[in-house]
Amino acid sequence: YPQALVSDIVALPFNKESFLSGGMNQNSLYAMQLAFDRVFIVSLNYEMAEDESLDNLLLFSIDDNNGTIEFLQGVNTDHSITALLNYHNRTLITAGDVLQAYKIDYLLEENTFKIGLVSNDVRCGGLINTIVRLPYIHQPSKLSEAKRRKVQDESRANERILILNILRGLQEYSLTQKENGAQDNLRISAVTSSKKSSFGDQLNASGLTTHLAMCHMRGITWL
Repeated sequence: YPQALVSDIVALPFNKESFLSGGMNQNSLYAMQLAFDRVFIVSLNYEMAEDESLDNLLLFSIDDNNGTIEFLQGVNTDHSITALLNYHNRTLITAGDVLQAYKIDYLLEENTFKIGLVSNDVRCGGLINTIVRLPYIHQPSKLSEAKRRKVQDESRANERILILNILRGLQEYSLTQKENGAQDNLRISAVTSSKKSSFGDQLNASGLTTHLAMCHMRGITWL
């Protein structure tokens, strides 16, 4: 990949519970866990390259014993990537001139990985520096277990992310899970109304923002 620059690198999330609930046996689960524990995703920036048609989302594995890195698969997203977010259960969010979600599947019988687009495309209108996943809103402990579980499921089906756009400042997006088996089973939508925003009208109230990070202290989330 001549003249390409690495824009971001992340490990992949793996959720055992989702496979156990689907009836996967322990041997298959162990094989998938072993496979995903060794892989990571790299995004490339071809801004300075002559050829921008090469793959820009690459999957690699690393050998725990000798540190050898092996290229597994790559795809061309047709859009620049400047930031990645390790989202949930083998799904990652890519951001550049657009927001997208990709899911990495592992085919046990073929012993191969597959990278597939699982969302719509949303244009950001600027250069994305950082993506953070906003935490769940904790519900009062007085709720019954059934109601608390229902609220939690609804929260996971409608999550929020926050991106730092160098040109436009902080931008909030909602992620809505679909259960209809469609290829684009994750819907990304911009939160444009201050009434629907997690921050009201406080986003970018203090002016130019050049960096974004999240930390948790004593049960409180700070940005």
